[in-house]
Amino acid sequence: MGILLLFFDGVGIGRADSGTNPITRYPGEPFPVGDSDGSMAEGVVIPTDATLGVSGIPQSATGQATILTGRNAAAIQGRHVNAFPSKALRTLLTAHSVLRRIHTQGKHPVFANAYHPRYFARRHSRYSVSTWSWMAAGIPYRTLDDLHRGEAVSHDLTNRFLKRLGFEVPLRRPAQAGRILASMTERFDFTFFEYILTDVLGHRQNYDAAVEHLAQIREMMEVLLETIKLDRHQVMLVSDHGNLEDLSTNTHTKNRVPTILWGNQTSRITGNISTLMDITPAILSILFPDDPRNESSSLH
Repeated sequence: MGILLLFFDGVGIGRADSGTNPITRYPGEPFPVGDSDGSMAEGVVIPTDATLGVSGIPQSATGQATILTGRNAAAIQGRHVNAFPSKALRTLLTAHSVLRRIHTQGKHPVFANAYHPRYFARRHSRYSVSTWSWMAAGIPYRTLDDLHRGEAVSHDLTNRFLKRLGFEVPLRRPAQAGRILASMTERFDFTFFEYILTDVLGHRQNYDAAVEHLAQIREMMEVLLETIKLDRHQVMLVSDHGNLEDLSTNTHTKNRVPTILWGNQTSRITGNISTLMDITPAILSILFPDDPRNESSSLH
């Protein structure tokens, strides 16, 4: 079986206020609104704590590092860290990344996002948490050649971002990205996809653009869930902190974030997830069910 982990940056569970929460335009498709307890295709929604028992507003670097290690990165750092991982977080990711565990224990993970060649001209300190995790684990990245072959997707689902940078790539419908992700889940033990625009649009407080991108996400998810064999595979949707659900502010929120589950392991792992620290143990418990190290390390 394969696991598909869909990471959407900056999506919390907000109030059913159509004036400030663009998710109200597509409630449950896939992101929940208010006390809604379901998602499309009978997905199970778990409201998940992102504060990690640390004061202050949750931030991207520590939230994402927690998701990808199962360790309380904010507590290790002593505070919530925004944007790029600090030296302490890079050390944490190098030692404890879920990708490293999966790779060294003989499974085959893949990062579905296609990287363009200019990205790696950056300094190491400007790499994202996800990029650093894969680099530290020694796993190759998908390139624009993979994108052309239909074996990778752009972070915006449509390739418009890459077009604007001047790369010769085909434009895609979000539905095509959904089919590609389903196909990759069939071929790999663990597939990871990262979508950052939800957080970007939250900071910009751009309601109309948010609605447009939510419609694209909805299209991708509908086709993905129709295509993937959920009796054989597990889909997990996660986020690191709130933002998009409350456009009355341009900062992150302390709202709980949605963990949404579809697939044949959902009933087994649902009760083990309550904070961001529980995502990695859930993944490892599916891939390595007989390994005693894969117990939840939640705050509860």
